[in-house]
Amino acid sequence: MVGLSDAQVTAKLSRGSKNNNPVKAAKASKARWGIGLSRMSGTSSPMTNAEWSYLIDIDIGHPAQPFAVIFDTGSSTTWVVGKNCKTCVGNSHSFNSAKSKTFKNTSLALSITYGSGYADGRIGEDILSLGSISIPDFYFGVGSDVDSVNTQGGVDGIMGMGPDALSKGSNSGDKLLPTPVSLMKAKGLVPHNMFSVVFAPAPNGQLTSVNGEVTFGGLPPSNSYKGAVTWKPITFKSGAKNYWGIDIDSVKVGGQTVMNRVTAVVDTGTTLIAVSPNYIRNLYKRIPGYQFSPSLGLYHVACADLHKLPSVSFYVAGKAFSLNPYQYTAPSWEEASWGVTKKDRCVTYIIDSNLPDGVDIILGQKFLEYFVSVYDAEHKRVGLAPANVKIPTS
Repeated sequence: MVGLSDAQVTAKLSRGSKNNNPVKAAKASKARWGIGLSRMSGTSSPMTNAEWSYLIDIDIGHPAQPFAVIFDTGSSTTWVVGKNCKTCVGNSHSFNSAKSKTFKNTSLALSITYGSGYADGRIGEDILSLGSISIPDFYFGVGSDVDSVNTQGGVDGIMGMGPDALSKGSNSGDKLLPTPVSLMKAKGLVPHNMFSVVFAPAPNGQLTSVNGEVTFGGLPPSNSYKGAVTWKPITFKSGAKNYWGIDIDSVKVGGQTVMNRVTAVVDTGTTLIAVSPNYIRNLYKRIPGYQFSPSLGLYHVACADLHKLPSVSFYVAGKAFSLNPYQYTAPSWEEASWGVTKKDRCVTYIIDSNLPDGVDIILGQKFLEYFVSVYDAEHKRVGLAPANVKIPTS
């Protein structure tokens, strides 16, 4: 049993467009993975939801330099755009190491590749500030050569919040670089090496909104979710075990099993819900009237038939985490931004992607907007609970 603590840090999450449009976000979601208890207190920060990515505001250095970065549980290295980056396009801020009195250079080079894009540069050490807390001795990357897909829409970098060991492949020395929450715990700033994420769907017509929150060191606010947290240990399956990967009992569409004993990675940095091509056809054949658009790389259904379509349920530790058709399709006000030209067709948020061996599903943002997620490094487990948000029914 984990005891109570008052050492809580909260930060807001806001919608911030990593990509200029959702079609690019869908392609990035594919490419990203296409490469081969009792209440615990913590510290929380807001996050901005820009429909395609969630951003968190951070400060680095002394005096502090501000950045808006993607909050990403699918990677474990934090980096920001450097002042001398020649390839960075669209970012709002860049880090100037000469202006920070506390910056320390290292001999390590930054080299991280995502399915969608890359970031090269150097690894430095400085103070990271999140919400009300400052973390000294934080290792982070200063990007000097960054693919523009990772800096569009005012994005200044990525905060990697995956398991610490995943960071070893991102630097020239294969050095383990602790994530912010791991360093917080090591320095006694939070009671537990865990964090919780609360997302929410975009308000009607608003692609950008501050409607998310991350809590470092414990569970999220009790009013942000309903019922108990369902816990699932990190999987032992090769590939997925390196991430926040969990075993899924089954996936059902309208009560019919379409996937059985599969593995999913819970990833805040992926916009959509990605399914391996081995299973995607079996899933969609249970959804009447679906069509696939090769130009968009997206599936879509007849908007007029949404009320007839089945729910898609992911069973974890015996509990169903279900999305009704209004939850797994884009609302009408959003369709144009997805590139849909026919007003009678609604894009779905479930796509196919060539995932790494051992990974069958990526539970991305469009799933997590309806389910609070908890990442517990101490007990090597992931928790899910229904979010306290309005469920669309029309």
